Amino acid sequence: MKLKKVLIFLITFVVLVGIYLIMENPFGSKKEEVKKEVLLFANFKPENQVKIEISYDKKNVLLKKKNDKWLLIKNEKDYPADEKAVKEVLDKVKNFNKKDIISKNPKKQKLFEVTKGKGVEVKIFDKNNKMTAHFFVGKAAPDFFSTYVRKEGSSEVVVAK
Repeated sequence: MKLKKVLIFLITFVVLVGIYLIMENPFGSKKEEVKKEVLLFANFKPENQVKIEISYDKKNVLLKKKNDKWLLIKNEKDYPADEKAVKEVLDKVKNFNKKDIISKNPKKQKLFEVTKGKGVEVKIFDKNNKMTAHFFVGKAAPDFFSTYVRKEGSSEVVVAK
């Protein structure tokens, strides 16, 4: 009777070890793809930006930098903007990268809400009034700390953190 229990235990142990070896492949070669970090807006420098246009659902928000202060422009009046928040946004845009591409299929852009009608459209301009970033911010990613982003003119949807 004891021999039978030991034999069942050993067989179970061997099966579990076999499953582990098949699933984890600890002795096999690691062929993990190293994802190269390619920035979405390669030449974007936050300190050179002076205007941000945000459009969503027929509403527009305009932020402008005047005398080194960010201002919210509404009905031709200037209101102080949250400097820290604007800096944070510009730093995030600088670090958007193509490492986490979720989809390249244009048909899925509506699903991620990164289209003109669904997403938040953002345009950022530098001191020469040259557009340095133009992208759409979509819905939140499953982790709720990230969101989907698509660069205007591109079919690639990436996760931005």
